Amino acid sequence: MDMKQKMAELDARIAARKAVVDADRKNPFAERPKERPDLPPPRLIENAYDVLKYFALILLPALTTFYITVSKIWGWPLRGQIAGTMVALNTFFGTIVGVFSWRHKKALYWSERNGRKD
Repeated sequence: MDMKQKMAELDARIAARKAVVDADRKNPFAERPKERPDLPPPRLIENAYDVLKYFALILLPALTTFYITVSKIWGWPLRGQIAGTMVALNTFFGTIVGVFSWRHKKALYWSERNGRKD
């Protein structure tokens, strides 16, 4: 696809989106079009999502608890700094998993509402 075709496709998407926005302004309670003119949300590859979810929900909390407990017993140094870093990583991975889960559910909602099977 050359640049002119890409620009024409982009112009068509913009025009379709403007039409939807204008229709919403005129009658906010009107029936929505069956096709969404914008692109579907980006999705993580299934394996990457599963790995991140495993790390965020099971592995990192277990490792953090283990390290805090064992480091106190054995007197390992930097207990607070390492545990804080692990908690920050867990929060980061959990947020990524939550955002992509929300986007996936939103895409499924739109697909079911419009009768499409994506």
